[in-house]
Amino acid sequence: MKWNGNWTEDEKRFLMENMRSYTIKQMADALGRSENAVKLFMYRHRLPVGRQVKSPTVVHLLRIKFGDPKWFTPTREFYEQVGIGQKRWTSLAFGYANPTEDELRKIARAFNFRDEEWVKLLEASQLELFDHYEQDTAGNS
Repeated sequence: MKWNGNWTEDEKRFLMENMRSYTIKQMADALGRSENAVKLFMYRHRLPVGRQVKSPTVVHLLRIKFGDPKWFTPTREFYEQVGIGQKRWTSLAFGYANPTEDELRKIARAFNFRDEEWVKLLEASQLELFDHYEQDTAGNS
């Protein structure tokens, strides 16, 4: 097991290519690193650690606004403006949960989206969830 904090380009590439299909333990074993080291690397680089929702609405919103969700760092003023705590924001921004309609409205307003824009985003994400449901049930028939 490696004890230094230096990650090689091959290790980074392996992690990026396999983070959706391998568990943290499987990646740690393959890389010869501890599970904690893999988790910390993923957190530091804002990579999702854990199961994500099928249509992460806030992630889509961040991509529309900033291109890459990593480019937005919330401030205390942002948390106060949207009325969402840091822990809840992390679960939304990493795609572990979808926002309530009220949370989405507040986030969209904080990013200066017009009402029509965030409503379209909400509708699109709901349709996408429906499409995923149809695909899942079609495979079970």
